Amino acid sequence: MRHPVLTFVRNPSVDAQTAWQFFKNPIHGGENFWHTRALPFHESLADLEQKSDPRRILEAYIQRLYKEHAQALTAREHELEAFITRSLPLFFQQTDRLFPECPWPQQSLTVLFSVFNFCPRFLEEGAFQIFSADSNQAALFTTCHELLHFIFYHFAEETFPKLQTLDKNSGTFWLLAELFNHVIQRTPAFTAIHGEPGESTYAVLQPYAQRARELWHDDVRAWIVSMFPIVNSTHETAQNPTGV
Repeated sequence: MRHPVLTFVRNPSVDAQTAWQFFKNPIHGGENFWHTRALPFHESLADLEQKSDPRRILEAYIQRLYKEHAQALTAREHELEAFITRSLPLFFQQTDRLFPECPWPQQSLTVLFSVFNFCPRFLEEGAFQIFSADSNQAALFTTCHELLHFIFYHFAEETFPKLQTLDKNSGTFWLLAELFNHVIQRTPAFTAIHGEPGESTYAVLQPYAQRARELWHDDVRAWIVSMFPIVNSTHETAQNPTGV
């Protein structure tokens, strides 16, 4: 099966735009991303909320950071790109096994380096961010996590077309995708690639996590059919698109 080609790039303007969005809207999955994923690494931004022109200050801070640490950031980005590229063949072996009849929706994806630990994905643009200050294993975990989202959403929508009407950034479909990754990235085949994951910081996953693991029997379609009604019962009132 053909796998997507990853292009690694630095784009400070996208980094600034993304940071501003997380500053304005910090709550995701029950977690305050600004407090937990920005401030621990950027303590000088702790009083940004009290500033009269926070966007200008944030953008200037990011520009200065990239300028003053350009050489170190370049070296780190090259190191991460080499490590991730070298590690991905094992990951793609596993996605081929899990999704044997499902081609990847994109043949090229963009990996955006970031000085922030937000690590969002941009599904329509075929891109996602990784944190440049992460360890090699943590950055690889994030890369695998985001790649799994791309193929899982595509598989789910192709298999259950009514899912195409649901939001992939919040609600039932988003939660289902996060739970899938929670399960898969704890299986031996995946921990052998990127190491053991830590506890999820998404509080909304916790009520479902154990059941999601119990329902996994190495069959993605069957897992969706079993898990969707459980998640849907508390997050959506629409008819179950999986037909269960």
